[in-house]
Amino acid sequence: MYIFLCQNISSQYSFVGVSYDAIFTTVFTIIVFSLGLLFNKIRETNKEKKKLNELEVYYLDLVSSLIDPVDKQSKNLRSLADSIKDKKARNFELTESSEIFFDVFDQIPHQDIYKILVLNKKSASDERYTHYKNILNSIEFLKLRRELSRFNFTKFMDDLRRYESDWNTNANLIIRSFDKYVSFNKSQGIEPSQDPFLKEFDILIHNARQLDDFQNMYVCKEYLLNPLKKYCQDNFDDPRAFELIQFIVSANYAFNDLVNLKEFYSEAFMSESEKLKDFKNKLEQAVEFFGNAILVSPPP
Repeated sequence: MYIFLCQNISSQYSFVGVSYDAIFTTVFTIIVFSLGLLFNKIRETNKEKKKLNELEVYYLDLVSSLIDPVDKQSKNLRSLADSIKDKKARNFELTESSEIFFDVFDQIPHQDIYKILVLNKKSASDERYTHYKNILNSIEFLKLRRELSRFNFTKFMDDLRRYESDWNTNANLIIRSFDKYVSFNKSQGIEPSQDPFLKEFDILIHNARQLDDFQNMYVCKEYLLNPLKKYCQDNFDDPRAFELIQFIVSANYAFNDLVNLKEFYSEAFMSESEKLKDFKNKLEQAVEFFGNAILVSPPP
């Protein structure tokens, strides 16, 4: 009878043969384990959110650090373009900013930047994406621009030296031709003043050499080559005129090539300066946009 009562009581505190103590222990263990997983997930989520917030501030600081150097580079290119247009300028220099470093940008995963600047913001997605792309496009342009600028400047200087060399060669041949004609006449007992062709040639050279900036090719062309060319054309029956015309034409080719070269690269560097100015403005707008988003975003 006693055994029966114990079995009956025990059956009242079990479920399908499993005691409630065992069920409670199992359920409690599952709950604790689940809460542990949830806590770890929340902790990892907060940790990730903090990391991304710190990365966002760091990244925007890096982007901000580009603005002043880009502005300086834009002004440097504008100055270079203006100096190339200057007829008196002879020395040109491409000044590159040493404050721009792109390696740090390459070390930051783009997916993280996309996540913090586009996905995790509450502002309009199209506007976020536009500023995000403006940052990436600006950085890529700045990387390519530096190499392209160096290449263009090197090409410009190489061509400039070649055309200047052609000009100087033919201009010097004109001067040496005069000296050669004078020496020949003197060997024949004839003074330059007794030779009508050389007399006029001598006057042109003398007047041109009196100018302070006679070495400037623009001045030399206007005050010596142009009038000498006309004089030779008017006296083409003299064989010396034919020889001089060849040097004058070659010098003019070099001069025109040089003028066209300077015009082309002046416009190219000015255009590049304007592009840098545009990208600088886009970087400023992006930093301001995302910076404001940081200020209004709630703490994690």
